[in-house]
Amino acid sequence: MDIIALPKTNRHWQQEWIRNKWKREVNRIWPHAKVFSASIDRPAQANARYVNGGVSIIITNCWASRVMAHGKDQLGRWVWVTLRGKKQERLTVAAMYRPNPSYPTDGPTTVWSQQRGRLQEIALETDDVQEVDPRERCLTDFKMWMDQRKNGGERVVIRTDANQSLQ
Repeated sequence: MDIIALPKTNRHWQQEWIRNKWKREVNRIWPHAKVFSASIDRPAQANARYVNGGVSIIITNCWASRVMAHGKDQLGRWVWVTLRGKKQERLTVAAMYRPNPSYPTDGPTTVWSQQRGRLQEIALETDDVQEVDPRERCLTDFKMWMDQRKNGGERVVIRTDANQSLQ
């Protein structure tokens, strides 16, 4: 395996000790691997070890030296890595997690609830008072991000848990 994309890792990647522990575990198997992870920037429980959602990408073997760039979505919906290929081609790999639908009995720690809360905070900062559905917003934002990458000449590979049945 050279590239491993993991949607729904359920870890609080904002905590450095959790990221470092994960990197040590990965590096025991692949000593030169690079690890990139993301979770929501302000979870409902700030000091929790377990946070619903989250994503991670592991780059191993010969690809580890080909990492050109990497990044993440501030809501922890996706993480991405751009790799340099032959003839300077660029391949961007993304791991994306889309929340499940909301139900009246859901609590504040579900991915949907946490993302809705953060999206509402962001909307208030920009005086945007529209109601936000985190499931639809995830797809809209991800498509916009992906189109920017593709328009920049990159090839994009996606590994996702979109929480939706194929019909």
